[in-house]
Amino acid sequence: MVIPEIVWDLTTQKVLVMEWLYGKPILTWDFQLPNGNEDQAKKKAIAKRCGCNLATLLTRVFFQQICLDGFFHADPHPGNLFYLTDGRVALLDCGMIGRLDPVTQKVLIELLLAMVNLDAQRCTQLTLELSPSPISINLARLETEYDRLLRKYYNLNLSEISFGELFYEVLEAARSNQVLLPANLGLCAKTLANLEGVARTLDPEYNISEQIKPLITDLFSLQMIG
Repeated sequence: MVIPEIVWDLTTQKVLVMEWLYGKPILTWDFQLPNGNEDQAKKKAIAKRCGCNLATLLTRVFFQQICLDGFFHADPHPGNLFYLTDGRVALLDCGMIGRLDPVTQKVLIELLLAMVNLDAQRCTQLTLELSPSPISINLARLETEYDRLLRKYYNLNLSEISFGELFYEVLEAARSNQVLLPANLGLCAKTLANLEGVARTLDPEYNISEQIKPLITDLFSLQMIG
């Protein structure tokens, strides 16, 4: 994964000059299998490069930005993700970014896990930890709404769940119950929704929900080391 470097010697207050990277938007690249045959149906040629699943790579990169770095690219639509001629993936146009403070990052990791586990009670507890709002909140009503929201996912396979959509719905349920949340969580939800769309186009069998549990385990370990 790479971002274009700034050419500081040519950059001024009015002009930003950056490294030129050779490649194409990731969803328009004509990937080839080792035998030279295209695999357009399942895009399996994209799935592995240097032993790494590309959709998984993108997920790990963005989860690290959101949950560890606290500074994330907030617009990963297909036009901003390039596959380069040397096999690297480039992340372009960092004009829209989001920031999360360490406390929000820690709680957010647990909230994402609670969402994957469809745990309405835990989602309620963690939502309140994210809120700086001093106003009184009806906890029972919020938990009931989360339970109603999550219940529709109970009988679905993980592959049938749109995690980005679920995240949006959780945030909207919180706001409808007068819970004030950090503004950048909306950007975070948008980022994950865009990322999920790109990943599923690259690999139709890919499921971001299945990636979250092992990712969060790794993130907790890295947080403790850091």
